[in-house]
Order: sequence, then structure tokens, then C-alpha cells
Amino acid sequence: MRVIRVFSLLTIVSAAAAVSAVAAPHPQGLFVDMRMGHDRDDTRPAIEISGATPRVGVSVGYDWGRSGLEFDVTVAGWHTAVYESTYVYRSPSNGLQQEGHVYEEIKTVRRRSVDEILLYRLNVPVHRRVGLTWLIGGGKVHRPDRSNATLNEVLPDGTRRNIYSSERTSSGDWDYYVGVTRFDADVRLAERLWIGPRLSLTMYPSGFDKSGHAPRAFVARPELAVRWRF
Repeated sequence: MRVIRVFSLLTIVSAAAAVSAVAAPHPQGLFVDMRMGHDRDDTRPAIEISGATPRVGVSVGYDWGRSGLEFDVTVAGWHTAVYESTYVYRSPSNGLQQEGHVYEEIKTVRRRSVDEILLYRLNVPVHRRVGLTWLIGGGKVHRPDRSNATLNEVLPDGTRRNIYSSERTSSGDWDYYVGVTRFDADVRLAERLWIGPRLSLTMYPSGFDKSGHAPRAFVARPELAVRWRF
């Protein structure tokens, strides 16, 4: 039994020594990332717009070896939904609609998120060509929201006559301060060129927002990044 314990200890020590032999100190200095991925609407399921849009970002950071700082700006494409309905108006006539006439209602909703995040970096060198990083921080997510509504009367010959049109644009009402954590894995392709996946988790304070427009509490987003170290 004692021999087995000694053998196990020697195996662990040997493995640690092997890792130390191939691992190198994490690169230091300034770097720039270009990040790409897909984005899904971060609103709650009741009003979520289905489908994915492109998501691109730029990061600028500095590493002091095992630690560093990084500032990210990320912009997602517009999520767009169009809702259409045609109906016969059955209520008493008013200034907009006449009883028995046919109407067409069209509503277009567009929204996206723009993130500005500051992150603290904790680097873990794994190999001279491979590195892992855990990041934690926070910032602000701008969530512009636009909607257009149009009401047309459908005439007997099939043509449309516009009754009214309206447009609404949010002005920062749905912006949020958030917490963010992210995990990076990077592989060195050349002396200054690295590439690797990213997985971020954005945490919204949705529990304090009773407006009905708050996003989900946790939003995960995978990305692929290309890094250039100076």
C-alpha cells in the first residue's frame, strides 16, 4: 500500500514538472481583439424576437503577466419582427375607422444591444502556445428599441389608404448596468497572432425591473476572437 502511495506521489510530481517544462509565462503588453459571433434577442420569452443576428466586437487590453485589464465594445445586429393583421371593423364608427370596413394593421419592432464593458483578466498559462483566461467585470448595455405602426384601410379594389402611421424610439429607458464574466481559450498561431473561442455570461438586474421590458437575468454568448499582441 505504501509503495502505491509513493508511486502516486511521484506520478503527480512528474506530471507537474512536465507541465512546468512546457508552460511559458503569459505574454505581456498591449493587445487588440476582433470578436465575432451570433446574437439572440436578450428580452424575456414573452416578447422575444426569434432568430440570430451577427455580433461583432473590438477589445483593447494590457496584460502584466498573470493579470491584466480589458475594455470591450460589442455591437449586435438589429433583431426585427413584423406583425400584420387584417380585420373587419365591427364596432361603431369613429374618427379613424368605419363600421364594416376592412383594415390592415402592420407593426414593426426592432431592437439590439450595444455593450461597453471593463474586465479584469486572470491569465492561466497552460502551454507555450495555449493560454486560458478568466475575466470578470461590468459596464453598461445600451438597448435601443424602435417600433413603427401603420393602419391602412383596404378598399374594395384591393388598394390601401393610409389612416395613420406612428413611430416610437426608446431614449435610454431600457439601458442597464450589468455584471459580466467570461472564459477565453487562446492558441498561438504566430509570434503575435492568437485565435480562440470566448464564452461570456451577462448578468442583468432584471429582478428589480417590473416594467415588463427587462431582459433575461442571465444571457450567455459564444464568440470567436482573433488577437494581435504588440
